Order: sequence, then structure tokens, then C-alpha cells
Amino acid sequence: MDFGLNIKAEPVSGPLPESFSAGSFLQAPFWAEFKGKYGWKSFFFKLEVSSAVLKRPLALYFLVLVRKFLKCFSLAYIPMAPASVWFSGCFATDGFSAADFFSEFILKAAVAVKPFLPRDTFCIRLDPDIDRDVFPGKIPATIPGQPLKLLKAPSDIQPPDTVILNLEQGPDSVFSGMKPKWRYNIRLAGKKGVEVLCFRGHEALETKSGDSSPLDIFYRLYEETAERDGISIHGKNYYRSLFEVASAGHSGADIRLYAARHENDNLASIITVFYKGTAVYLYGASGGKKRAFMPAYALQWQAIQDAYSSGCCAYDFYGIPPAEDEKHPMHGLYRFKTGFGGEIIHRAGSLDVPLKNTWYTLYRLAESLRAFWFKRAVKFLKRR
Repeated sequence: MDFGLNIKAEPVSGPLPESFSAGSFLQAPFWAEFKGKYGWKSFFFKLEVSSAVLKRPLALYFLVLVRKFLKCFSLAYIPMAPASVWFSGCFATDGFSAADFFSEFILKAAVAVKPFLPRDTFCIRLDPDIDRDVFPGKIPATIPGQPLKLLKAPSDIQPPDTVILNLEQGPDSVFSGMKPKWRYNIRLAGKKGVEVLCFRGHEALETKSGDSSPLDIFYRLYEETAERDGISIHGKNYYRSLFEVASAGHSGADIRLYAARHENDNLASIITVFYKGTAVYLYGASGGKKRAFMPAYALQWQAIQDAYSSGCCAYDFYGIPPAEDEKHPMHGLYRFKTGFGGEIIHRAGSLDVPLKNTWYTLYRLAESLRAFWFKRAVKFLKRR
């Protein structure tokens, strides 16, 4: 079906208009500024969208990040856009294929923004905030009269699977909706005397005890977690920069570091960001001491309560394995996050619109080899 989508792109320079509403923190200006410190150039676009299946023309704004590799080709990346919520209540009719609609929208949006991107851009990659069920069996996709194709990326950038708590029901209902063992563990942490401290913005970067800041303590625990679980992490300055940029008065983001302590021991720590009504659990770290005191449960419960008090409607645990599979190496993470209740969300994952097929084919091959090395080979060598 041809939806007759007419999409016009216009770069936005200077301050964004009041109508700009980033559903995800990954579409926020502060995130663009933060990624700019690590080689990404940001482009904001306004899309004017009209179609026979829409009640009215729409004006949509979104962020595109572009990074140059080897000084000769660039990758464009659109995190958490397009989003299904953009079109909520806007369709004049129903009964059509959502997969076909969003495929046409993505491809025509890519055609619209392409002239404003660097000429050496070989691919537009995106992580749409669209349910995975919209696309079953529909990728790859093409549209008549357009040479571009929509493909599934070889690996996902943002976690497509997550758990989201509805906070509008209030903390008491959230607590009641948890698995009994989770409620027990939260109470146990309190009985054991686990103390949860919250450091907002620049407080996380200030020296609090000895020569260490809360971020220093978090990072030491994070290194321990990475070694234990076999995951890759950024250098400490990456997280420091995130706090510095998000803490700027104009960012609209409330970034917090929570630390769980018992007597003189640092047990665990998490980093969350509250943005436009949603709290997101970004990073978590834990040590080996007093794990039976359940500090991770106490941290999450405090962050959930604070999110509600701050006016957030949702708490996003941000990343779980795709299914409850005991053989999955991160099965423990799945159990931990789903035990708090909430709705399990499966998004479509990363999608690609190749613009230069030769460069894209080479890049895709390199990505696949890199993924094999870090996910299979490195872990196999460590086990030996």
C-alpha cells in the first residue's frame, strides 16, 4: 500500500522551538551536546509530514547524530526515533499495515534528510521507538519509486527489550505489584541497615570522603562488575562528562547517582536520569561485599520512589535479554528487573538505511566480525 506520504525536511539551527518534545533522553539537546564530546556531530531536523491516512499535517522534530570514520566516510544515527507516540490519535483511518506505514515513513524521511547530511554518509541507522510486533517478516522493506532499502542492522545499539514501570499508580501499588521475594529483599536491606544516598548532578563529582567522589566509588564498583560479568565499559571521564553536561541549568535533565552503603563499605551504586516524565536506569554497579544485604533492591526502590516524587510517570529499567531463558548469560538480569513488576517491552531494534552500498557492505562485515570477537571469542578465551 502506498500511503502517499509527503515528507519535507528542514534543518533547525539555534534554539529549538517550544513545540520540540523529545520523548526519550536520547533525543534531547543535552544528549547531543554530550555525544559531541566523543566525536558525534548533531543535526536537528523539522519534518513536515502529510498523508491521506493522517487527520492533519504533522510537524515533527528529531535529532540525527553523525560520526566520521577513517576520515573518509560517515555514519548517521537516529536514537529512539521515529516513535509510535508521534502518531497517536493522528490516523484518519485504520485497518492498514503499520509495518508498511512506518517503513515508508522511515525511507521517505531518510530521502528528505539525506541532502543535509555530509556527502560521505554511507548509512542512516536508527533505533525506532516502535514495537517489534509491528515489523515481523517485514524487513527488509522497500517502497515503489525509491532506491533505498530498510534493513535490520547486524547488532542493536540501544537495548530493544526493557521493562517499564507505570508510576502513575503510586508507590504503594508499585510495591504491591512486585514479586514477594522482591518486597522481602527491600525490607531486608532496611533491616540490615543498608543506607541509600542520592547525589544529584555535580554532587556526584564532588569529593565526599577521603579523596573519592561518589562517581569515583561508582566507577570502582563498575570495574568490578565489568570484570565479573564480562562486559565492556567506558573510561571514567565518559560518565563524568555525562554528569557535567546533564547538570547544566538549561538541559532539563535531572541525573542522579545512588549509592548503597553499610557502615564503611560501599556495596552498590546506580546512575539514573529523569527527563520529561520518564526515569531511566542507565548504569548499575555492585561489589562482592555483603551481597546478602540486598543493596541492589534498596537502590532501585529508592530511585523508583524519587522518580514518582519528581513527577515521573514511568521508570524504565533499560535493557533485558529478549526472553526468560535460563541459558542466557544475562538471565539473572532478566529476573532482577522483571521482578519489580511493570510491562515488558520489545522494540524493533536497530534498523539501517544504506546510502552507499559498497561502504555499507564493508562496514556491516566489520561490525559482524567485531561482535563475534567480543561476544564469543573474548569470552571463550577468558573461560580458558
